[in-house]
Amino acid sequence: MVIRNRLIALLGRITILVGLFVVAYFYLLNGPAWAYLLQFETECAIIYMVILTFVIIFNAIDLRRGIHGIAAGPVMPISLMIVSFCFISNVGYFVYTLPAGAAPSSLDSIIFHAFFLALPVLEWLLFDIKGTVRWYSAFSAMIYPIFYVIFCGFRSLIWPNAVLPNGSMYPYPYLEPAWGPFVGWAILTFLLVYGVNVLFIFLNNLLSGKYRFGNEINPF
Repeated sequence: MVIRNRLIALLGRITILVGLFVVAYFYLLNGPAWAYLLQFETECAIIYMVILTFVIIFNAIDLRRGIHGIAAGPVMPISLMIVSFCFISNVGYFVYTLPAGAAPSSLDSIIFHAFFLALPVLEWLLFDIKGTVRWYSAFSAMIYPIFYVIFCGFRSLIWPNAVLPNGSMYPYPYLEPAWGPFVGWAILTFLLVYGVNVLFIFLNNLLSGKYRFGNEINPF
C-alpha cells in the first residue's frame, strides 16, 4: 500500500511538512519554549520534521527517474519508530495528560497534538515503503524513551529551580519518582510504548502483503 507517483509523494510530503511546521511554530509561541521542548511529543515532532525534510530532498532528487514509481523514502527502521512515538505520545496527551490538567489545553496545543498524531501516520501509509522493518527494531528503539526519562531525572537535579508550567519538575505526573505508583507506571508505560512499536511493525508488514494466506508470521 503506497502511492506509486513520485510527484504526488513530493507534493504531499511538502504539504504535510508545511502544515506541521506551522502548528509547531504557533504551539511553541504559547509559552516558554524550553518547557515545551521537554515534552516527549514535542521532541518526537521535531525529529520527525527533520527526517521529513531530508526525505523531501531525496524525493525531489528522485524525480530524475521519472514521475511514476515509488518515491525515495526515509530509513524505515528509524522513521517508523518515530511515527510510532509521535502516535502514542499524542494519544497520551488526549487520553491522559490533557484530562488530568497536566498539559496545555489551548486551541493551539490541541491542534498541534492532533496534527502530529495523524499526519505522520498518514504520510507513512501513503508514501513509505512497507515491510522492511525487523521486529527487533521495536525493542532497540526503546533506547530513546529510556534516555529521555533519564534526562528528565537529571534535569531536575541540575536545574532544581526550573519548575515547569504544570508546577512540577517533570513534564508528566508519572515521571515523578516521589509519586507512589511511580515504578508500576514506569513499567506500564515502557510496555505500552513497546507494544505500540510492535503494532506499527506488524501493520507495516501486513500492508506490504507479508502475511498472505500460507505465510507464517515470525514474531522474532
